[in-house]
Amino acid sequence: MARFRHGKPITVFRGGDHDEYGDPTPPTSAHVVEGCSWHPRTQGAGPSSQSIDQRGRQGVVEGQTVLADPSVDVTHTDQVALGVRLTLADYDTADLWNVDGEVGEWDNDMSGRRHLVEFAISRAAG
Repeated sequence: MARFRHGKPITVFRGGDHDEYGDPTPPTSAHVVEGCSWHPRTQGAGPSSQSIDQRGRQGVVEGQTVLADPSVDVTHTDQVALGVRLTLADYDTADLWNVDGEVGEWDNDMSGRRHLVEFAISRAAG
């Protein structure tokens, strides 16, 4: 059940590991989550816009916050593609974001039911 009237899909890639250089290896599964919303993180906790200098490159870490239905199946080791419905075969050409940390739950104080979930994503640019 989508929470946002004009929500968009995300594709979740799961099951990849990391090679000896710390780079992700291809995932083993992909699934689509419908009806999500996201917005840029501009300040506060998490990587919103931080300078990076890794392995001889300079750039910026971009951050987004994703809001989704409580039934969403996302873990801290997943990668996501925003606004698209993809399959595992599309992984190599997907515009990917890494999930940062665990999924946070928003409960409705009136009913006690989970209302939606939130999770942070980031990627290096530049």
